[in-house]
Amino acid sequence: MSEIQFCKTKLIFGKPIAFTPLVSIAIPTYRRLYLLREAIESALCQKKCSPYEVIVLDNDQSLSIFNVVNSFDPSKIAVYQNSTNLGMWGNMNRALELAKGEWILILHDDDLLMPNALQVFESLISSCNNQEIGCLAGGVELFFTGERKPLFDKWRSQVRFPISLKEYQGNEIIPINEKTSITDIPKFCSSFYRREYIKQIGGWDPKFYGYADVALILQIAKDNKLFTCKEIFGRLRVHDDNDSHPSKLWKSYPIKAAQRLLSCYVDESTIIGRGIYLFIERKYITALWKRQYTAEERRIYANEVLRLLNVKSVNRRFLLRNAWLLDLLSKLYGAIRPRLGSVSRLVFRGGEKRPWEHKGLIS
Repeated sequence: MSEIQFCKTKLIFGKPIAFTPLVSIAIPTYRRLYLLREAIESALCQKKCSPYEVIVLDNDQSLSIFNVVNSFDPSKIAVYQNSTNLGMWGNMNRALELAKGEWILILHDDDLLMPNALQVFESLISSCNNQEIGCLAGGVELFFTGERKPLFDKWRSQVRFPISLKEYQGNEIIPINEKTSITDIPKFCSSFYRREYIKQIGGWDPKFYGYADVALILQIAKDNKLFTCKEIFGRLRVHDDNDSHPSKLWKSYPIKAAQRLLSCYVDESTIIGRGIYLFIERKYITALWKRQYTAEERRIYANEVLRLLNVKSVNRRFLLRNAWLLDLLSKLYGAIRPRLGSVSRLVFRGGEKRPWEHKGLIS
């Protein structure tokens, strides 16, 4: 965490707790005040659980956050401000230092906690026979705001589990090993990390850019300390300002970062390795569809993606087949869109040339 050692962080509202709680809820934020209030309210409204800590860490050097936090009881929340913008990963690493809980949950300022999240977590932890858990990841409930909405209303309460398992049994905590397959990475609003252990292994490493969370999860899995359960701890907001929005993927997931991640952690001979590798592929396939890029930018990016995938000997046809399928779905939606009326649109729209339709796109 050397990149944050020279940054000063000061308490600007509330006061730190005087005891060591089981759980700390840390809310890193940067200029999203219109969402921050909801996140704080969901953190403070936990029911039937032991005393816990709530801290907010602001990467913005203005004092505009007071417009939100002034309405909260200063005895129940501590708000810190960094002297410089540490970025998302640096801010989360600073949270590891400032929090006092045995466990820490990172609640991004656009997400929410279920009202019984801590109650359910405490029940699970008390019944797990002191297993060496580094991270306990549950599921999330998706909710959509802004223009990013599902095609059908029934998807609004879709639950996404970070782990694909054949079955869950009761409230059992399940270790992630070669009998399980990671299809996505655990979401922050539904993941409890053992704080001292995460500090010991280095926290979130900014050198992996947008893949720092993937790298950390892989390290935890490598140490046999990654566990999951069927419980829903958080609500994941899907909206136009998501850090993982397709319009931000190229900047957040540069090619070099993915190459570094694959070379450091991913072993395709394991189920977990293959799952993470497919996760990375999906990120890049999605990025190829960003609408604001010129044909030349798309050509360069597509070739870089193929070069990255070829590092692991992935068949080029796999990428093209996925591209063809997405193009087909896009054209189908473009054809039926006039008949849908006010039904929410898909992310992929018709009527636009796709990267591979430009001559000489893939060398």
